[in-house]
Formats: sequence, structure tokens, C-alpha cells
Amino acid sequence: MGLTVICIDEDEHSLDNEACVCCEAFAALSEQADVQKFNDGADAIVWLTESAADVVLIDMGKNPSESLDLGKRVKELYPDISVIFLADSDKFAYEALKLHASGYLLKPCSKEDLYKEFDHVILTKQKNAAGKVLVQTFGEFNVFVDGKVVNFSRSKSKELLAFLIDRQGGNMARGFIFSALWEDRAYDRSMQKQLDVIIRSLRQTLLEYGISDIVELSKGQMRACPERFSCDLYQLFAGKKNAIDSYRGEYMSAYSWASTTEAYIDRILGEM
Repeated sequence: MGLTVICIDEDEHSLDNEACVCCEAFAALSEQADVQKFNDGADAIVWLTESAADVVLIDMGKNPSESLDLGKRVKELYPDISVIFLADSDKFAYEALKLHASGYLLKPCSKEDLYKEFDHVILTKQKNAAGKVLVQTFGEFNVFVDGKVVNFSRSKSKELLAFLIDRQGGNMARGFIFSALWEDRAYDRSMQKQLDVIIRSLRQTLLEYGISDIVELSKGQMRACPERFSCDLYQLFAGKKNAIDSYRGEYMSAYSWASTTEAYIDRILGEM
């Protein structure tokens, strides 16, 4: 399970060092890391509107009050993100705790310090993911959180999630997504804006249900994160008997593009 980490520090040299230590900590965990660096917290917030992150690492530097405000803003907008503060002293530890920060480390922090924090984040996500979110692809497509169905404000945003799940974790470019959701339309400026609306709608719905981390968006591409939910399709491909027995010949029946995967399911079941 790779993590995306945002490092925020006004000092360029310190920011580079923190990013390097993050990468070293991930290497020690045998995990892939995507580390994004920002000198300005406002720029980081803008980035988060288009992309997903798991951890925000904030160096409090000379402006601890502003740093706390930034951490509070991140948690308000994205409650699932883990916020870790780096500080020169423990003076503001209690304030950070009240924001439900995941960590408060004294500088200089070591690879081992971040190793422990990131390991905790990974274990927490693994513990919460599969049992909380259930994806049903056989028959009609639906998503359940703690046993309750997720209601999507737009049918296309639901279809977008279904398509990403069908792609089994692969990175999908916007143009490719568009061609699946609107087979007969040209990908012009108007439809690009329409796709933006659908993506924002999906992100907002997932955020409302506390499952924003099941989809990643980065550098114009999107992917579902199979390790963060349970899915009957994935279980069938893994040879799980319950999933195989539950298949009744229909897969995501509302979407024409799903026929290719349906045909593949029929073929592999026929070979069993």
C-alpha cells in the first residue's frame, strides 16, 4: 500500500531534507512513496482539491499558529488525512492533539521517527479499509459503507467509480475515462468541463461517506485503490468460492462498457 505524503515547510532547504527523510522511512517500510513538497500551505490546499493524499507533514517553523490553522483546515476539508506536525518544542503539542493530529514530532526528526508514524498510518488504513467498504459489481453496481448503500448525487459520478473499479487499480487518463462514459461524444472544452464536474461530485460523495481514500487522483489520472475495499469481482478473480457461487451471469448490468469484463468472467468460469 503506497502512501502520498505532502510536506509543507517555508524553508526550502529544510523542506528538501524532510522529503528525503520521508523517502528513507518508506524504503525502510518497503512501501512506495509519492512525496509532494510545498513552501506555501495555500498551494497545498489547492493541490488537494485535485489530488488525494494520505499524510500532510507540516513544519511549524516560526509560525506555529499559522501551522495549526493550516492543520485544522486540512482536517476540516479531508478528515481521513493524517496530519503530522514537526516542531522545535512541545509547547503546542496539546493544541495539535485537539486537532486530532496523528503525530507531533520534535525536530530534528529521524527516519526512525517517521517510520513509526507512517507504519501506524498504514496499519490503521489496512484495519479500517476492507471491512468498512463493500463494492458489489455482480448484477447492478453498488457501494456499501458499514452495510448502508452509498447514494450518488449524479449517476455519472457513480458510473465513473464503477469504471475505475472495473479497471482494477490501473491508472486511467481523463481522455480514456471520458471515452468510456460518453462513447459518442467529442472530448471538447465543454465536455472537459462536464468531466470536471463529475469528478468533483464523486470526490464530494466519497468524502461525505468518509471513504475518499478508495480513489486516487494524481497528475490528471485516476485509479481505484483495491486494497482499501472489498469487492466481489476481485474475490472471484482470486478464486474465492463464495464470490464464484454468487455470480449469476450479470456484471455491472447498467453499463455497456462492462460487457468486456463480463465476457472475461464467463470465459474463466467456463474453464474452471
